[in-house]
Amino acid sequence: MKGATKPILFISATLGVLALALLFVIETEPLATVEGVKVLELLKPYPWVAAAADSRLLSRQFLLKRDNDYPELALQPETPFEAEQRLFETDVREFTRRQGEHSLRDAQLRYFSLQEYDRNEYRYRKEAPVFKSWGPLPYAPIRALPPAAAAAPFARNFLASVAYQEQLDELTHTELTSNEEVQLYQNGLAAPVMKALVQRSKKFLFINMLAVACDAATEELLAAVEAKARAGVDVRLVVHSNYALLSIPCLKRLKWAKVSIVKAMTHSSYLVNDQGEVLIGSESIARMFFNSTGYNFLDRDLMLRIKGPIATDVIQNFLQVWDDNRAGGDPEVTQYIQAYKMNLALEASRGLRGAQNYGKWLSGAPRALCRFAAQRPGGRFTALSDILLSLVRKSKERITASAVTLGRIPLTLALREAAAAGTQVDFLGNGWDGGNGELTMALDEAIQDRLSGGNLGFAKILNWLRASDMRTQARNRFYSYQDYAGEPHMRIWNYFNFVHYKAWSFDHYGVWVGSANPTEQAFANFNESGVLCIDSRLAESFASQLSLDLANSVPLPAKNMGR
Repeated sequence: MKGATKPILFISATLGVLALALLFVIETEPLATVEGVKVLELLKPYPWVAAAADSRLLSRQFLLKRDNDYPELALQPETPFEAEQRLFETDVREFTRRQGEHSLRDAQLRYFSLQEYDRNEYRYRKEAPVFKSWGPLPYAPIRALPPAAAAAPFARNFLASVAYQEQLDELTHTELTSNEEVQLYQNGLAAPVMKALVQRSKKFLFINMLAVACDAATEELLAAVEAKARAGVDVRLVVHSNYALLSIPCLKRLKWAKVSIVKAMTHSSYLVNDQGEVLIGSESIARMFFNSTGYNFLDRDLMLRIKGPIATDVIQNFLQVWDDNRAGGDPEVTQYIQAYKMNLALEASRGLRGAQNYGKWLSGAPRALCRFAAQRPGGRFTALSDILLSLVRKSKERITASAVTLGRIPLTLALREAAAAGTQVDFLGNGWDGGNGELTMALDEAIQDRLSGGNLGFAKILNWLRASDMRTQARNRFYSYQDYAGEPHMRIWNYFNFVHYKAWSFDHYGVWVGSANPTEQAFANFNESGVLCIDSRLAESFASQLSLDLANSVPLPAKNMGR
């Protein structure tokens, strides 16, 4: 033990010296207190922004960070981001008019084409102070937009073709199912839906998740899961092998409650029960998702709830993943195989699945028609990438896609080819303000804790580390986007905080929600899954949300990508 003391002391001393050095190296931005009445003066370069009627600006104080390239305002004392955002209102029509355009998206493109893009920071410089809670936006985040123009009738859409649906059947070995309902849930609104699905389970509950964390935000859900397991429901959880190392006490707690757990290279995100209910998307069970609103710089995400025979396909995928990764002492899947086959036959006999029904389902306004697809590590069973690739190549009007990262694979190259052929392609991803996702969020929490505790020095060090990592992430994304931004019909957007959902819209009516980023790593290394749904109301809801998310994003015009 004595021999180990010197190295430990040396390491501790080195870290201490490094911390002190960083304190001297890190520049402290000059700060100034600004009265509420003067804030509007500072915001004059943004004439489309006005104080909200109930903002009480005259009675408030703000902090101004004097940075030549990135001046920033913040409400004092600090409040949640959304409270600060709601102090101001954005006049979308005025912003559009001032740019001399007729649509908000064209106005955004015009505005940012005139701004200077910092190739050291990989973000736009600010011509005047904006609030930290606005991210890179030149206005307060928008919360509502006028309704979009009605889409063309479904009968004219390529997805209405029975022949095309049959081609997808043959290509991917999946099939359309007719379900009772499909509903989109945003951010933390998915948490109570997860809990309700758990509570309605009677015989089994299967969960396939990247990560599971025990914290205050997830406590109600996990307590419901434990209660079901203790009551005799067969509760099984597949969790990512590496992320499981971050949640060892949490997983031990679930095991103690008789939850069976298998670790796998999974990136899927779904829950399915014996009542024909599925919740699928890209959320994990963690506070960054459950506490998110889409505006508070946590994970902007979504989940899709479907009730109907799609659950049978999800169950089959879960049993495959479980059987591929279980150890000798883990429960087998044998008892579910026969039930799965019986469900398939029963659903076919009721006209809920099978190509012979496609003609009837695809006539008129489509309702809750969904197709499940999955992919396993090593490029096995490539239904997921095959479906997306086919949909990209068939779309002729508009494709909108969202993901954390963008790779260079056949799917993304097909996106560029579609844009070159005249299809409008919008990709929604992340920039400087998205940082490193959950890591940046955890650093934000740590910084606030240190500031609250009066530890200003350590908070500065953490802030420097966070900014350095955000710069690295922004640079990597910039270069991953560069190959695509040059196409005249392809636009790259960075969400104003962090977007995590992986969802696609194909010519309005085709809505894909899943777990896979369009990267080689996703399709080669992980279990991934998702659903393609064709439903008129879902399409309208999703189109509205995409428009809002793009309105709260920064476009990267080709001029600013070095093209």
